[in-house]
Order: sequence, then structure tokens, then C-alpha cells
Amino acid sequence: MDLRRRFSAILPLRMGYWAALTLVLGFVCYSMVDLGGLSKRARMRGELDRILQENQLLDRQNLQMVLEVDALKNRWDYLEKVAREDLGLVRKGELIYQIAPQTAPQNPRSTIQGTGRQPAPSAEPVTRDGSGQGRDEDQNNP
Repeated sequence: MDLRRRFSAILPLRMGYWAALTLVLGFVCYSMVDLGGLSKRARMRGELDRILQENQLLDRQNLQMVLEVDALKNRWDYLEKVAREDLGLVRKGELIYQIAPQTAPQNPRSTIQGTGRQPAPSAEPVTRDGSGQGRDEDQNNP
């Protein structure tokens, strides 16, 4: 009889423990699946990966800039190169020769394709007065 009394006292406690554990596990599963837990976690993981890659890129760019600043402060040859190429500066007494680029013709069909040369003038004979009427007229006029 003593055993039955003990068992009847412990049984409700164990059932309450299992019921609470079941409720907690059920809520965890529900929140992961239904409330967007798994999809939100995957989305956040992708965003974290993207941010980490961007951070690595920015670290590399920052290192390059630090090295460039150091070179500008300590290397006169690099400073001169940057001043000449980026800023267009020259030393006193230097002459600059600028060569103008050739301009393309307005009508692309006015050149021989692929060569950039102008086509030959037409073979039509031109009179002395420039009328372009041919030799017959030239022979009739004394």
C-alpha cells in the first residue's frame, strides 16, 4: 500500500514534467518553421557572408591606401610620378608636346572600309572651266 501511495504522488509530477517539455519542444519547432525561423536564419546567414566578403574587400582597399600614403610621404620618385600623371605637373623649364588625336570622318562610308583612306576621285573627265561635261564640249569651243 505504501508503494501505491508513493507512485500516485510521483506520477503527476512526472506527467507535468513531460507535458512542459513537450510544450517547450513544440513551441521551438513551431517558431522555427511557421514564424520564418529557418528561412530568416538562412537569409541572415547569407547577409552575414556578404558583409564579411565586403569587409575583406574594404580591408584590402584600406591596406592599399595606407601603402600609397606611405609611398607618397617617403618616396620622392613615386610622388613625382603621381604629380606628373595624375595632376599634370611639370618641372621648371620642361617643354610639353601634345599631339592631337586624329578625328574620324563624319560619314563612315566616306572612307575605304578598314583602311581609313579616302576613296579615289571619280574618273569622270573635267573640262578646263571645271564644268565636268567631258571632252566633247572642250573640242567644240575654239
